[in-house]
Amino acid sequence: MRTLWQGPNGVHQPGGQAFVERTAATRDRNLPALVTAWRDHLLAEGGRPELDGTPTPGENSTVSRKITSLRSFFSFLQNYGYRGANPAAPDFIKVPKASDKGLTPSILPKLVGQLLEAPDAEIPARVRDRAVLAVFTYMALRVDELHHINVGNIFRDGEHTVIRIKGMGLELRRGVIPPVAASAVNEWIASAEIDRDRSGPLFRPTVSPRGQGRDGFIRSCMTVRSIQRLVKKYCEQVGIDEDVSVHSLRVTAATEADNAGIPLIDIQHWLGHKDPRTTLRYIRGTENLDRSPAYMIRYG
Repeated sequence: MRTLWQGPNGVHQPGGQAFVERTAATRDRNLPALVTAWRDHLLAEGGRPELDGTPTPGENSTVSRKITSLRSFFSFLQNYGYRGANPAAPDFIKVPKASDKGLTPSILPKLVGQLLEAPDAEIPARVRDRAVLAVFTYMALRVDELHHINVGNIFRDGEHTVIRIKGMGLELRRGVIPPVAASAVNEWIASAEIDRDRSGPLFRPTVSPRGQGRDGFIRSCMTVRSIQRLVKKYCEQVGIDEDVSVHSLRVTAATEADNAGIPLIDIQHWLGHKDPRTTLRYIRGTENLDRSPAYMIRYG
C-alpha cells in the first residue's frame, strides 16, 4: 500500500497511510466510496513511475492484492470489536480481474548474451555493470533485492556461491550464483577493492559520472532509479526493444528455467513467490504446442 494517494492537503502521500489517516479523521465518511476512489487511483497511477517520474497505471493483479489486504485488515478489526462494515467487502467494491498472463515482455536468449557482453570491461564502472547484469540474468532478482545486497551477503556453502536475498516483506531467502555470474561479481569486488567491507553495499555509485569509477566509488547503494537506467542503457545499446525493463530480465530467466525443464515449484521458490499462479504469469510460451503433454501420454 505504498502507492501514492492524493492527501486532503493536496500533497501526495503513501496510499495506505493516507487512507488510514483520512478514515480515522472522520466517522461520517462513506468508507466504501473512499476505497473505490483509492482503487481507481491505483488503476490510473499506481504503477512504478517512469524514469522521469511520470506515474504509470497499476497492474490489475497489484491493485487486487492491495484491496484484498485492506479487506483482510478490516476483517481483523471486526474480530477485535470493530462494529462497522468492511468497506472493502465484495458487496461494496469490485476488485479488478487479474490476467493469468503477464504483460512484461521477455528477451530472446541471443540478445541476453549480447547484453551481458555490452559493458566495456576496461572501465571500472562497466566492470560493475557487467556484474549487475549477470546477477539479474542468472539469479532473476527484483530490482529492490539487488539494490539491498551487501558484500557480506555473499558466502560459500560447500561447493556453491550463495547470496542472501532480502525479498518482499523483508523475507530472506538464499540464491545460488552460478560460476559464470560469480566470476563477474568477483571481478567487480576485486576491481573496487571492497572485499573486506562486508557490511557495505555490493553495487555502488561512482564518485563522479565523468570519472566512470576511475576516481572511486561512493560507499552507498546504487538507487533503484540508477539501476533501471543502467539496464535500459545497455538494452538500447544492443538493440533490445524499448518496452523492455529490468523486470523483463526476471521474466526471461523464469521462462528459460521453464524451457530447461525445471519444475514449477523450484522456479517459484527461486523467484521468491508465495503463489505458483504468480510464477505462471512470468513464464512466456506456455502455449507451445511442441510441449503438449498429449504427446507424452501412452495407453495400453
